[in-house]
Amino acid sequence: MYQDLSQPRDENSALATIADESTEEANGETYGPLKALCEMRARAAIDAGRLTILRPTYICGRGDHTDRFSYWPIRASKGGEMLLPGSPDDRIQNY
Repeated sequence: MYQDLSQPRDENSALATIADESTEEANGETYGPLKALCEMRARAAIDAGRLTILRPTYICGRGDHTDRFSYWPIRASKGGEMLLPGSPDDRIQNY
């Protein structure tokens, strides 16, 4: 979704663009630019005071074959000790 992924980003960072705005195929290459295009079109059509744009890190659910989210709740449901990265004092979000 962002133009430059090599630097830290925030809500003011430049967004990716897509050459063919008519494409309907969402994949690893087109998802970000299409999301940015949707945001642009929503801003043009909806009053800014009534618009909320979300940019989640991960979208999980049906069709997500990465197993990046479902692993943890399934593993936790099995019980027992778990080795997790970081420490209990780590912040989850930086706001």
